Amino acid sequence: MQNKTLSKLGCLLFLIGMVNGTQVLAASCEDNFSSSGSFFTGSTFKTWAELPNSKFESAYKGAYMYTVKDGWKILQSNKEMGVISAAQAASYAKGKVIPLNIAVEKLGAGTKISLVYTTPAGAVSPEAAVKTHFCKTIEAAEAEQADTTAVAVNAPNASNTKPVANTKTMEGADDKAQANNIKTDEFIKGNKPCLGGICIGDDVASLSKITWAPMPSNFKNYHPSDVEVQNMMHGQKFVAGANSADILRGAMPYMAFSIFDSDAVPKLTELHGFCENMAGFLGSYKSDSGFDTYVVVNVLPDAYPSPRKLQVTSIRRNYPTIYTEDQVKELASQFKKRYASIPGEAYRATHTKPSEVEWSFQNRALIIGYSGGWMSSRIEQFKQYPGCGKALSID
Repeated sequence: MQNKTLSKLGCLLFLIGMVNGTQVLAASCEDNFSSSGSFFTGSTFKTWAELPNSKFESAYKGAYMYTVKDGWKILQSNKEMGVISAAQAASYAKGKVIPLNIAVEKLGAGTKISLVYTTPAGAVSPEAAVKTHFCKTIEAAEAEQADTTAVAVNAPNASNTKPVANTKTMEGADDKAQANNIKTDEFIKGNKPCLGGICIGDDVASLSKITWAPMPSNFKNYHPSDVEVQNMMHGQKFVAGANSADILRGAMPYMAFSIFDSDAVPKLTELHGFCENMAGFLGSYKSDSGFDTYVVVNVLPDAYPSPRKLQVTSIRRNYPTIYTEDQVKELASQFKKRYASIPGEAYRATHTKPSEVEWSFQNRALIIGYSGGWMSSRIEQFKQYPGCGKALSID
């Protein structure tokens, strides 16, 4: 009788412990929840929780499975780095990607899980709904540990279970290339680095395959006068008469603000015959995983008879602040392998002559492109083009 009573008491205490643990977990999730921004600027929602009794593998699996079962499309995942990026399937099908980023990291004998959800300006996401989803994801990560433990105890031949192979992926790689398991040496084309299907040196016309962030409407409302167009036609920026008035009129709003979007690409493609380096045109888009990516197009002082058209000169991709220091180090290591043949920090530290192209990864931002020193050293070539004047000479 005493044994039965103790058994019942033990079960009761176990259940109470589970309930209290869930309540503490929920409280931790809610207490750590924060939001910033507004409807007009976009909003960012964050929370985190420590799971002292959850192992990394089970917490990652629990968060992953709950996200999938709740109807989210996994955009990118890397178990080794503890990262999951997802978007709501319905929105993804409509071409809208608002990423949910989940980071799972080891914390002593347990785990820490962090979630970030960022919405763009004009999007509405009820705070209560976001908080509920966050906390349920964390609860699922915690619950997976209990399920895993139960299976391990009750499995008759657990020692015969074969481990699942862990395939490394290039976090931050071109999204489609990563999904297709492309090798790192295929991220370089003609000795130029590439990212997200765009390579340094690509003609501006090739950028039509990307959906670029639109320019603000007030920028597009800029209409150059006939005098401005005529001055541009016969000024010093282009060979006189190289571009028609219509081509310049269509491109001038983008030239005035040094920005481009999807509408600008065909207009900038027609420009040619540059006689001087431009400030550059900046365009931005989000990768398949929701990473902010910025591309600059400019004209290079290539040797004559270059057509002197705009091409990609640099690419920058920002990675989430949710990534831990260990994850950032792993990311840097993978970029180092991918761009092994492209000069980086080590080259700049040991060489005084600038390289043609280079790459760097600092402050969670990957940058690839032509080096500023290399472009500056060739700037005089512009004056050697027919119709652009000659370099100054004493003789």
